[in-house]
Formats: sequence, C-alpha cells, structure tokens
Amino acid sequence: MFKLFETLLRGHAARAADEIFDRNALLILDQQIRETRAGLERSRQALAIAVAGDRCEARRLEAVEARAATLETQAVAALRAAREDLAEEAARAIADLEAERDAIRTARARFSAEIARIRGSVADATRRQAEL
Repeated sequence: MFKLFETLLRGHAARAADEIFDRNALLILDQQIRETRAGLERSRQALAIAVAGDRCEARRLEAVEARAATLETQAVAALRAAREDLAEEAARAIADLEAERDAIRTARARFSAEIARIRGSVADATRRQAEL
C-alpha cells in the first residue's frame, strides 16, 4: 500500500512539473532567445575587435618590413661608401626590426586562431538562434 502512495505521489509531482513547464513554455523560450541573441551580439563584437586588431598588426608588419628594406638599402650604400659605422648602425636597426617583425607575426598567428574560434562560436550561436 505504501508503494502505491509513493507511486501516486511521484505521478502528481511529475504532472505538476509538466504543468509548470507547459504554463511557462513561452516565457522560457523568450528568455532563451534573449540570452542567445545577447551571446551572439557579444561574439560578433569580439570578432570585430579581433579582425580590427589583426588588420592593425598587418599594417604594422608592412611598415616594419618597408623600414627594414630601406635600412638595408642604406646599409649597402654605406658599405659602398666605406662607411662601416653607418652600415653597422643600420645592421643593428635591421636586427631590431626583424625581432619586431617576428613578434608581429606571432601576434597575427594568435589573432588568426582567435578569429577562427570566434567565427565558430558565432556560427553556433546563429544556429541556436535559428533553432529557437
């Protein structure tokens, strides 16, 4: 007899839970849509920031490479003019620029990985939004 009451009680609890869910299904769905929309917007903003950062690093890389090429030309001209001091100074500056170039390339690689990760996140959030 006790098992029968226990089963009956579990049945009422299950029915009550279903009724609560059914009465609030639209409210729950609306909240899920709002949360998904907010997450999607945050992901899009993060993607825009990462892309802008990568573009900035690309411009820096071009400037550094152009400056290194100019210095290399000047170093060769200094050697031809027997100006070892100027050539040595240019060589040091080129070495510094090459280190900066390597750091920029590393930063761009990180940006590329981050952009790929965020694009996947945006795609998932867009898919969830469509499903809801």
